[in-house]
Amino acid sequence: YALGIFGLQIGWVALLAVPAPAKWFGFAGLVLGEFAVPVVAERDHATAWHAGHIIERFGLLTIIVIGESITSATLSIKAAVDSRDHIGSYVALAAGAVMTVAAMWWLYFGIDQERVVATARGATVESDRRRVFAWAYGHFVVFAAVAATGAGISVAVDAVGARAGEAAGAAAHGVAHPGLAFSIPVAAYLISLFLLHRRTGVDKGWRTYLVPAAAVLVIPLGLVDHAVLIGGVVLVVLIVVLMI
Repeated sequence: YALGIFGLQIGWVALLAVPAPAKWFGFAGLVLGEFAVPVVAERDHATAWHAGHIIERFGLLTIIVIGESITSATLSIKAAVDSRDHIGSYVALAAGAVMTVAAMWWLYFGIDQERVVATARGATVESDRRRVFAWAYGHFVVFAAVAATGAGISVAVDAVGARAGEAAGAAAHGVAHPGLAFSIPVAAYLISLFLLHRRTGVDKGWRTYLVPAAAVLVIPLGLVDHAVLIGGVVLVVLIVVLMI
């Protein structure tokens, strides 16, 4: 770990002196190196770790990223207050944004994460390593999807502003279906959670597959108006059914 991290840090500093065209290749190589260091370091001897601490760290980062999406939802509420046009669209967007981020929080923390990690550890050292790294690295997709959802909400706000005749908006940038910037990240979030948790032993029979089904349903919503509101309703209905 120490040698790998030290070597990569030298690489990151050296990257500052690399010309712009080649800098992207160096960046990609260093990112892959960051991913590889834990795998290589744990190859012969697994480091002892506390499941509860790891779950807490991943959960805290999830909350932080969801908080960024809440900021985007707040922007839509502010726009509803400040704008004199399309107030109904802003209010609908704000409601959908709040429902979406709240549902994202519930879908992540509604699962017994300790059981998830316990199952990921597996019965053997080899399965332990593969499953734990799959669970940990899979969170990069979760984090990216949540962050992208927040950006998608901002795009939806801009789209409403463009329809209201404001100077800046999604239409001004040539985006034909701005709702896809919201629906695709939400679908990615649902699918990533399903893949991370499907072998945890906490599934609820056929209800488990409602999560990927909801992902498939959410994607085309990006092609219609009020995608954020409808998407938020779909997620709330999904949670209600999962709780039954």
